[in-house]
Amino acid sequence: MMLLKKLYREILLPACLITTILCFISTAVLQLSDTKMDLPMVNLSNLTQIFLFSFIFAASWQLFSLKKLSFWAALALHFLCFLANLTVVFFLIGDNKANPFMVLFVFGLIYVVIATVAVTVRQVVKAQKNASKPYRRQF
Repeated sequence: MMLLKKLYREILLPACLITTILCFISTAVLQLSDTKMDLPMVNLSNLTQIFLFSFIFAASWQLFSLKKLSFWAALALHFLCFLANLTVVFFLIGDNKANPFMVLFVFGLIYVVIATVAVTVRQVVKAQKNASKPYRRQF
C-alpha cells in the first residue's frame, strides 16, 4: 500500500502535471503559429506519447532522492534519461518526421538552461542557509 501511495504521489501526480503543461504549451504554440492542420492538435496518439514521456521523466526525478549519488551525478543521469526518453518516445515509438538531432539539440539546450537556473537558485538558497548559521569550530 505504501508503494502505491509513493508511486501515486511522487511519479503519477507530477507526470499528470507535466502532461497538462506540455499539452497546453503545444496547443498554444500550434495555435499561435497559424499552422493549418487537418487533425486535432492534441489527439489520443499525441496525448499517449506526451503522457508516456511525462511518466518516464517524473520517474527519473527519483534519481535525485538516491543518497548514494551526488547531486551532479544525479543531474547528469537525469539529463541522459531525458534525452533517451525523447528519443524513444517521440522518434522510435512516435511518428515524428522532424530531424531527431536538431530536436534533441534544442530540447537539450532548453534542459541545460532550466537546469542552470535551478542549480543557481539551489546554490543561493544553500549559501543563505549556511550564512544564517552561527560559526562552529571544527576542532
